[in-house]
Order: sequence, then structure tokens, then C-alpha cells
Amino acid sequence: MPSASIFQIVKKPDVAVIGILIAVVAILAGARSAHYLFFHTLAELFAIVVSLSIFILTWTSHRYLANGYLIVLGAAYGAIGVVDIFHTLTFKGMNLFPGVSTNYPTQFWLTARYLEALALLCGPLVIFRKPNFFSISAGFAAIAAGACIAVMYQWFPDTFIDGVGLTPFKVYSEYVIIAMLLVGFVLLYRLKNHFEQKIFFLLVASLWLAVATEFCFTRYAGFYDFTNELGHYFRFLSVGLAFIAIVLSGVRQPLELIFRELEARQHKLDEVNANLSSSEANLKNQINLLSALLKNLPIGVFMVEAPSGKPLVANDTATRLLGRGIFPDTTIQNLAEVYQAYKAGSRDSYPPEEMPIVLGMSGVTSHVDDLVVEKPDGTKSLLEIFGSPVKDDQGRVWASLVSFADITERKQAELELARSKNRYQGILNNMTDAYWRVDDTGRIVEANQAICQLHGYSKEELLQMSISDFELIESAEDTKRHIETIMREGHHVFKSQHRCRDGRTIDVEISASLAFDAPGNIDAFHRDITERNRMESHIRQMAFHDSLTKLPNRSLLNDRLTQAMAASKRSGFYGAMMFLDLDNFKPLNDAHGHEVGDLLLIEAADRLKGCVRKMDTVARFGGDEFVVMISELVADKDDSTAQARCVAEKIRVALSEPYHLTIKHDGKADTCVTHRCTASIGVALFVNQGTCPDDVLKWADTAMYQAKDSGRDTFRIYGEELPENSVHSA
Repeated sequence: MPSASIFQIVKKPDVAVIGILIAVVAILAGARSAHYLFFHTLAELFAIVVSLSIFILTWTSHRYLANGYLIVLGAAYGAIGVVDIFHTLTFKGMNLFPGVSTNYPTQFWLTARYLEALALLCGPLVIFRKPNFFSISAGFAAIAAGACIAVMYQWFPDTFIDGVGLTPFKVYSEYVIIAMLLVGFVLLYRLKNHFEQKIFFLLVASLWLAVATEFCFTRYAGFYDFTNELGHYFRFLSVGLAFIAIVLSGVRQPLELIFRELEARQHKLDEVNANLSSSEANLKNQINLLSALLKNLPIGVFMVEAPSGKPLVANDTATRLLGRGIFPDTTIQNLAEVYQAYKAGSRDSYPPEEMPIVLGMSGVTSHVDDLVVEKPDGTKSLLEIFGSPVKDDQGRVWASLVSFADITERKQAELELARSKNRYQGILNNMTDAYWRVDDTGRIVEANQAICQLHGYSKEELLQMSISDFELIESAEDTKRHIETIMREGHHVFKSQHRCRDGRTIDVEISASLAFDAPGNIDAFHRDITERNRMESHIRQMAFHDSLTKLPNRSLLNDRLTQAMAASKRSGFYGAMMFLDLDNFKPLNDAHGHEVGDLLLIEAADRLKGCVRKMDTVARFGGDEFVVMISELVADKDDSTAQARCVAEKIRVALSEPYHLTIKHDGKADTCVTHRCTASIGVALFVNQGTCPDDVLKWADTAMYQAKDSGRDTFRIYGEELPENSVHSA
């Protein structure tokens, strides 16, 4: 609330009004002492008269009210007063309508109070706009009519039960109304600076009296209770204060409001005049600036009056580009005739000086980009022209504004660019390397015929796809890493795998670079290296594997032994090297030939691989000699030795099983040869001994010969004492 005190707000002319309110309250108190029904009827009539008076006053003065809050409040009180009439006529004891229960007056009361709370809640929302008084009145009237019909047909829940009192629906409704009034107060208080202090005080007092009224009507148990009586006092005072606020705004102050508005308009007019003076000076400065800009503008600009052709403005560039003066008397005799001929279509062409003007006078913005002008030196220029009509407030063309520029060099550049693009497309389509361009999202935006043939898609199909539709082995992290490398270094070569349309998988080598003409795009050239990879893999297989058994050869064994010894040195875990020589192998070769011997070697290799882990290595050392390397045993030597013994025994048993070898003959039945072939095994353990791979192999080889000397089909561990007369001992 404003800071002024109540004594500053209430002035002498208002004392009489306050006295009238006090007198009415005294009359009501006297009526109560006589008969409660008389008191209720009188209190409601006073409130109804005041409500309808508020509506009428607002109706007659709404054109002067600039405050939308007061208009909404006044418009609502008409419907509120009418509903209160129904409340009064149906009150208990009036007996005007047979069969009317006690629910009718309480339900009419709730309807009126809901309307009042709605008005106080909505009023602040339109304070800055001036709503239509009649529309607001019609809206509240429609709501009131609908609610009254609902009451007449008893569609609402019971609000009062004789002998019991108020129902929960009635009490909760009163609290809902109180909540709406409190929200309305908060909204009103936030807008207090938009009201006269006195009017704001009256509206706030009226609103709080309405809250007190509703609270009283949650407490009574009978129609003649004291709280019912007190609520009617508050009700009358609430409406009375609202009435005074409307009177102050609509009756006593309209002239002050008019003069205040006139004063405000005069103040605004003075501000407009001052702004016009300033704008005039600014306009002159802008005109001077515009003239300087036009003079030095590289684009030709001129304006002529339509349809007379009277020159209004032109710059030097316009004269230079056209090659002669724009407005000589002999050039354009009568623009009106030129324009009429243009509209009638009786002329096929126009001189360069006439065409731009005709374009502008046609009434719409026009564009020509191929006007050829011959200059005095005999050279020709290509002009691009924009002709725009200048219209007045009625939409009539009164001038033609034309701008044009020499686009000869631009057109030549465009032609050269088109030729370069055609050459570029020709080169791309005839390249043997596959090519596509992708944008920053990975979508393919350009492709050549080679990439189409490589993947089996048409160009139209590729342009609807992304690189994620092809990549197979690249993870999101790898793809991100490749793109970051390209963005950082500008170029990157890497390998990947692509899926083709027919389901084939191909290996590709990709050379990718940033596109110089499209920032964010990447040009990628692809080469199918599937066959090359296959050949390299085959060569690698031949170089590091035995051609017969496919086991690692000596070269690969030495490499893996070096790595295992380095790992053993770091971890402290033992490794084991086993050197094997097949016993009784030579008789098989002598009896059946080397082809059968090869079959036994292949079978022995498979058995060896089945005895060890995938991380271990089985290699063919040469002839009928094999090597098994066991890595990452344990750190304890005794435990590692025990594990090595177990593996060696497992190998010995597996290799000692009979070999059933099938010999195939061309045109004859296959024959089967059964042969028993054992193995002598030497085992050497290694750890961080500072030795070389050759030493470990020599240790194992020495132990192997110890096993042969012990009777074969056994194993020996390097460094252990040989047991006396031991055969097949482990």
C-alpha cells in the first residue's frame, strides 16, 4: 500500500460518504433488533443497489476510464447484483417460491461471490489494456446465467442441511473464494503505482472486507447466527467502498482525467516536435551522407519520376557504366510513351537508357542480368539491373529506382568455374581410384563412377548414404581419431574394411584430405587392397610358418622366445622350452615313403597343439623335430618345474598313441597304415638368467638327448641329475 496515511487520503468531501456508510450500518443494526429477515432483506437490498449502481456508473464513464482493472470490476457488478437478487428472494423465511429449499439461497450466494472473486482476480491482468466494457459485461452475464440455471435445476451439491448446517462443499467453496481474493490482492498490490492513492486504498479495503465476509460465512450453523449477520455487515461495506472507488474514478475525476490526458498528449506532442526537429537535422545529415555514398558507390543508381521521366537523382557510376549521359534530352523524349509501348508490347527492344526505367515503372521489382551495353571505346559490358517502383501511400507508382552493376568479369568467372567443374567431374569419373566426399556428419555428398563400381551402388544411392553404412571394423573411437587427425594435419592415410552391396567385405586403403573448397568436408580416395593383403598374408605365412604343418618355423619361434624371455624378466614368472624328437620315424619313411611320413608329421603337430594353451607356441624345428614353448608359469621354480613335468607327460602320452594314416591312390582304393611313434622330450626352464634364446634351445636340446639316452619315450629336465638305470621316468 502507498506510504501516505489514511488522514492524507481521506479528505473533507469524503467525510459525508463515510458518514452515509456508518448511518446505513446503524439502520441495519436497528433492523436486526426488530427481525432478522427484515435485516437480511434490507442489507441485501442496500448491497444490490450499490452493485447495480457500480455497474451503471462504470457503463456511463467507461470511456473516461484508462484503468482496465476498474472496467472489469464495474462490468462484473451488474451480474453480481442480479444473482444477489435471486439470493435475497429465495432466503429462508421469504416464502415467495413454494418448494424452494435452503440450498437455493446459499448456492446463489456462492455464485455471486465466485463472480466477484473472478473479477478481482482478472482485473490486474488487463490493467495496462482497456478492455471492451460490453464484452466483459456479456462474459460475466453468461457465466452468471449458466450458474443460475444450474442452481434452479439443483445440479450443485448440497450447501446447507436443516438441522445440520453448512456442508463441506459450501465451506470449501468459501475457502476457494478466499484464496482467489488473496491472489487478487497480491496482483493488485504489485500494481499499486498505477492507481490514485485514495482509489487504491478503497479497493484494498473493499477486497479485505470481502475476505472477512467469506470467512464469516464458513462459520455459521443457522441462517440467523451472529456470524451470518456479521458477514452481511462486511458485505455491505465491501461493496460500498468499491462503489466509492468507481465514483471517484468515473464521476468526480473524469474531467481531471481528461485534462490529465490532454496535458500528457500535449507533452507527447512537444516531444514529437522536438524529435521532428532533431530528425530533420539528422535527415539532412543522412541525405548528405547518402549523396556522398551514391557518388562513390561502385554500383550505378538513378531515379526518375514516373511517368514523365524527370530526373531525380543519379550517380557518376551510372553514367560511366552506360557509356553516355543518362538524361540528355535526345535520349528519352517521353517516358510515358515508352512505358505505354512497353505495356502494349508494340516494341521488341529498348535502348539501354530506357530498359531500366521501364523495369521500375512496371509496378513490380524486376531483374535483368544480361543487358549488353556498348561503351564509347567500342567494348561491350554485361549489366545486371534491378528496377524497383517507388509508390506513394495510395500504392501509385510515382518514381522508378534503378540500380545496376557491371557483371562482365563475374559472368566470365562463372563460365570459367563451370568449365573447371566440368573438367573436374570428367577427371573424377575417369579415375581408377574410387572417390567420395563426405560432410561433417559423415554423409556422402559427392562420388565418382569408380566408387560406385567398387561398392556396387549407383551414384544416386550413394548420395543417400553415410560412411557408417560401409565401415565394418572401425569403432566410433577409431573413426573420431581418424577425423581428428585429418582436421589437425589436413591429410591422413589409413586402412579399413568396407561392406559392398553384394555382401562382400573388401580391404581398402583410404587417403583423406580436407576439402579446400568446402570447409568441414573431407575428400577421400579409396583403393581396393584386398588382393594385396591376401598376397602379403600368404608371403608372411610362408616366411614364418612351416609349409607342411602350418606351425611357426624357426624364425617365428626365435621371435616369440625373445618376447617370452623379456616378459619373464619383467614378471619373474618362469617359462619352459621343450625340444622333441620323434622316435621310430625313419622306418615309416623307408617303408612307405615321404608322403606317409608327412601325414604322420601333420598328425603329430595337431596332437601337440591339443596339449597346450593357445598362448603357448608349438613350432616345427626341422625334420621330425618339434619345439613347444610354455610361457608364464609361476614365480616359484619348484611349482614351475612341476607344471612343466605335467605338460611334458601329457605330450609324451599323446604322441605315443598309434597313428592311423590313410594313403590315397589315384584310381585305386585307399589303404591305411598303422604306425607307433614315440617322442624323446627335453625340457629347459628359463627366467631372468641373463641368457639368450640360443642358450635356452641348447639346454632343451641337451635334455632331449638325455631322454634318448635313457631309452626314449620319456622326458628329461635340464639341470636335474639323471636317476640310475631309469627308463620312462619323469
